[in-house]
Amino acid sequence: MRVLQLVCIACTAALVFGQSTLDQHLAAAQKARTERQYEVAERDGAAAVQEAEKFGPLSPRLNEALAALGNTYIVQRKYQQAEPVLFRATEIGEAAGVESRTIATQLLSLANVQSALVNWERAESSLRRALLISERLVGPDRAQTAATMMQFAEVLNSEAKYEQAESYYRSALKLREALFGADNAAVSDTLDRLGEFLFHRGRNSEAEPLLRRSLAIREKVYGPESLPVAMAACDLSLAVRDLNRLDEAEALMIRAIDITGKIENSEASQSRYMGNLSLIYQRKGMLVEAETVAVRALGMREKLFGTDHIQALSEVEDLAGIYTQEKKLEQAEPLRRQALAILERDRGPDHPDVATACTRLGYLLMDLKRYQEALPLFRRNVEISEKRYGPEDLKTARALQSATLAFQLADQYEESEGMFRRAIAIDEANHGSADGKTQLMVARNTFALMLETEGRYQEAAGFLEKAADEPEGKAIDMANLAEVYRIRGFLTKADVWLTKSIDADSEMTPIPVFVIIRLRHMALVDYDRHRYTQASAQLQQALVLAEKRKDTSARTGILEELGNLQRDTRQFAEAAKRYNEVLTIRERDSPDRPDMAHLLDNMALMLIKQSRFSEAEPQLLRAKRIYERAMGRERPIEAPVLLHLAMLYRDQKRYSEAEPLFKRAIELQESGMSSDAPALAPALREFAQLYRAQNRIEEASALEQRAKTLAAGNN
Repeated sequence: MRVLQLVCIACTAALVFGQSTLDQHLAAAQKARTERQYEVAERDGAAAVQEAEKFGPLSPRLNEALAALGNTYIVQRKYQQAEPVLFRATEIGEAAGVESRTIATQLLSLANVQSALVNWERAESSLRRALLISERLVGPDRAQTAATMMQFAEVLNSEAKYEQAESYYRSALKLREALFGADNAAVSDTLDRLGEFLFHRGRNSEAEPLLRRSLAIREKVYGPESLPVAMAACDLSLAVRDLNRLDEAEALMIRAIDITGKIENSEASQSRYMGNLSLIYQRKGMLVEAETVAVRALGMREKLFGTDHIQALSEVEDLAGIYTQEKKLEQAEPLRRQALAILERDRGPDHPDVATACTRLGYLLMDLKRYQEALPLFRRNVEISEKRYGPEDLKTARALQSATLAFQLADQYEESEGMFRRAIAIDEANHGSADGKTQLMVARNTFALMLETEGRYQEAAGFLEKAADEPEGKAIDMANLAEVYRIRGFLTKADVWLTKSIDADSEMTPIPVFVIIRLRHMALVDYDRHRYTQASAQLQQALVLAEKRKDTSARTGILEELGNLQRDTRQFAEAAKRYNEVLTIRERDSPDRPDMAHLLDNMALMLIKQSRFSEAEPQLLRAKRIYERAMGRERPIEAPVLLHLAMLYRDQKRYSEAEPLFKRAIELQESGMSSDAPALAPALREFAQLYRAQNRIEEASALEQRAKTLAAGNN
């Protein structure tokens, strides 16, 4: 009996000693964590878990130790290490009967970690468990239920489950109003979060009254010069900014900045609000003021956190955006690279935000004409999307589509086309969803424009017809389809689709860039019908709009079209002035691009009309070389150059050189337009002249008869 008593005493002593050792490790880990001595905190936290294991696999003490170690990982943003530790803690806690409120809190922490890892399904699962526990709580603990609903709404929002997210935000608001009354700080926080959610959905008119109410509550609860009021003023400013009430937005943001300037240790908030103010100035076109404020905001942020800290990211990106708008691209580049490095370090190399930073840097390099350097960044964006979401996800399709222009500008048309076709296939497979439908329409339109740049107009028409025929078909789809029909010579069809485009635009506020595009398309239809006065007026109108927008690409295109019109009405001096102005710009910006070849071809045609053959030939040969180098292989877009070169050789009586060029030009036109396209008629008539010059009357007559038949189809 005495032996048994001694054994019991020994066991009790060991347990007490173990408990004492465990508490010592937990306390040491907590102290080290508070003092930011994280290596010590991790070591003591791991030792605490080891001690807690002695109490059994389902001990509440083991739950406590694991949760503490998980928190140590969280404060260091070591989410990969934190997730399995916290998951095990919650599993043990539920099995061991740990207090419900404690388990719910641990599940919220676990969901936060899973959200940071962009593992939305696991985060949603954790929150469902937390919500089930919270909803069983009564009395004051119902506040925990509201907090869980709020976090659940955040995760659902991140998963793009917007209807469910909104429902949880509103349920949390209703519960907090019932618990705390209408003018409570928690209610204000919920109003703010719901307002922010609506703001990001573009529902600013709904967000504004919620954010105004939040601001009023905070002024009452905290006082008009408090930090929470500054935060609410900032949020309301962003909402009214996107309602285009920029003066009011500016005043609210300046109020937020002034409040934080009077509160000690509020530089972090003040610098963030200054960054927001710079974006308001940017919207107002006050770029000098925007740059000044953005530079100051970034300087403050980097002084507080360092140049490579995630807390400086927004200000880095804001200033990069302002420099880009100011065309200070060389100054924007290091900032884009800095943003990418910050995200890689903070979130890992395969995070979606890293993919976004890659595309932003890629687009900047494209603006700098450094296309080959941009390609790896766009490829990486696709790879991250495939790894994160899967090869058949809409986000992967979006990544593929964003890469296509870069590959096209880098003269890699085959790879660009392959990416486009894959993106469209993914979009078609997801056509049932709203996002899939919208994305498919954009992809079809954009791919059609790429096919147009290669002269593959019949294929382009097929994609544009599908986009325009959708119930949601947009005016720009219809206008682009009209242009493809015009190029192929089907002018009546072009008129029909231009009319539909105008009708579609009449139902909404016209977008200036689309107005310019449609004016140009309408002018070119009139041009092809030889209604030169109407065409000139429409092009002049489009030119004014392009110059107002400072749209260099549209402006040079319109000047070239005006030059063509003046050339074909034999106003050669005026046409030469237009052409030379465009030539100067393109020699500077794109000397080896297809748009330069297109210009050289038009200029050469003017010289041919003036019988200045020796001047025309070098321009046509240069245009031919540009197309060959840019396209990689012969494509239909080269047909006009070959046709005009054939016409030149014919007029110089170099018949043996002219005939194969005529044949090849027509073959290319047929492959790009279809064999029944009325636009083939002029080339056939020019070719017939060659045969007549050689007294090959029967062959000439056959070409002329075919041209006559085709031309009848343009009405």
